[in-house]
Amino acid sequence: MTKRKILLIAGCTVLILFAFNSCKSAPKAEEVDESVHATDDQELKEIDSALISLRDKMETLREDCVKYRLGSYRPEDWQKAETARGDGLAAMARVVTEAQGDVGAFISAEDYDNAIVSFNEAIESYETVLIEGRDAFIDDVSQELIREREAAIAAGAPAFYPQQFNQARQSEQKALEALEAGDAFAAYDEAQIAIMRYKVLQRGMEAIALKKLIDDKDFEQYDSDSYALAGVKFNEAADAYGTADAGALDLANESVALYKKVKNAGYQELSRDMRAQTLEIRALCDSIKASRAMSGAYSGANGLLTKADAFGKADDWEAAYNGYSQASVAFTDVYQQVSLKKHVADTAMSAARSSQEYSSELAKKADEEAPLPEGAEGFSDDSEILKNLESNATPVESREEL
Repeated sequence: MTKRKILLIAGCTVLILFAFNSCKSAPKAEEVDESVHATDDQELKEIDSALISLRDKMETLREDCVKYRLGSYRPEDWQKAETARGDGLAAMARVVTEAQGDVGAFISAEDYDNAIVSFNEAIESYETVLIEGRDAFIDDVSQELIREREAAIAAGAPAFYPQQFNQARQSEQKALEALEAGDAFAAYDEAQIAIMRYKVLQRGMEAIALKKLIDDKDFEQYDSDSYALAGVKFNEAADAYGTADAGALDLANESVALYKKVKNAGYQELSRDMRAQTLEIRALCDSIKASRAMSGAYSGANGLLTKADAFGKADDWEAAYNGYSQASVAFTDVYQQVSLKKHVADTAMSAARSSQEYSSELAKKADEEAPLPEGAEGFSDDSEILKNLESNATPVESREEL
């Protein structure tokens, strides 16, 4: 027997359980299977140090690929590596057979060879992912760094937080220096620090703007507990900045979320009043039959009201309030225009009636003073002719000459 059939002690049962349970299938790209290293390496070395060495090299390469998310840049090579890794770990699990009583376990030559081949294939594919994906991932990180810096500048962070902004710039400079030195992964790590710091500054500026809006509109009264806690989280984020940047970002995000909660509660209260006002104006429109007089404009205003109701149901009360405000303005415009048209029409009708009555009175007076003989030319009982005479009555300025 070759060394592949080395007798093992019964304690190798631990290896069997570890390998079988953790290696049935290839893990997802974002997961690192820490249980691979749970088995006592001293026992594994009794199997074969070369096999253990290959496994460790493969796992180290995989951890780097996972940490820097390189699998997404070389998906085919990544899947090939993951499949080979799973096959190799499964073969390794079968290498040792659990001892029964005093009977020792032995190494299967076929499984041993399969494990070696699979580990080598996985290593080759992981190296391809690591090398080929590195440039693409560095470019993505660089672009993200630029975006976050520009967003922090647009938010006003350099003027409001000059010292903290300089700290972020220093991390960015360190990342560039590492990249120039050819250490792409060190550049990535430093860039992540800079990115987090820029994001903290953005959230900080957002929290300040939200607090100002809440204070100006006196919204604190609607959720005072969240308002107070938001201030605490904001201060904690400021204290953690520069030393625990990941924690600072979490705290800053919490502060923003709490301030948004207070703002939403305030707009919900305002929306109740604005919706009631909108419904009152719509009722006025209905009272003058505006939906018929200006159907298009009325329908548009009603659509704004419906949309505002939808925002309210979605718990977006700022959007709901703005929608109710727009609907209120639209209904008011409809009411004013229809009222004006109605007034103009009423005035014209009143003037027409007055003119007609005055003309009829003049005709009656003239007939009394100088009645026409019955059957005289131009005399007729035809109502249409009478209407024409009345409509063409002499203007007021000329009547005094009669």
